[in-house]
Amino acid sequence: MKKIILLLMIMGLWTGVSLAQGKSEGKGKKKGQNPEFRAEKMTEKMSKLLDLNEDQKVKVKAVNLDAAKAIQGVKDNKDLNKEQKKEELKKIEAQREAKLQSILTTEQFEKYKTWKAEKKEEMKEKKKEKKAKKEKDASTE
Repeated sequence: MKKIILLLMIMGLWTGVSLAQGKSEGKGKKKGQNPEFRAEKMTEKMSKLLDLNEDQKVKVKAVNLDAAKAIQGVKDNKDLNKEQKKEELKKIEAQREAKLQSILTTEQFEKYKTWKAEKKEEMKEKKKEKKAKKEKDASTE
């Protein structure tokens, strides 16, 4: 159960970043869908949310960049099946959280975890709405 929750949180975070980036271009890729861009955007959000000092910003950006690059590598790996990719993403997120916990204060880390949980709930709601819309559309055809 914890693994599923963690995966949903990861997907929620990346979904939020993806939606904020604008329209699609090219081969289904969104603008700025490179690890550097995603790490920068995530760091900006975290900086505002957690009131990071300059030293923390530098460290958090490095952690976010490492995670974003690792995630991109997993997504691009055609040798892994869906379940293997999920497992790898969970490992990356666990490593990321461990690193963040050593950078952030206890209060900041708790606030970060709360924010992630809220994002997860938002993602669940959007998924339910999307599913309901698909079912409605299917029934009207």
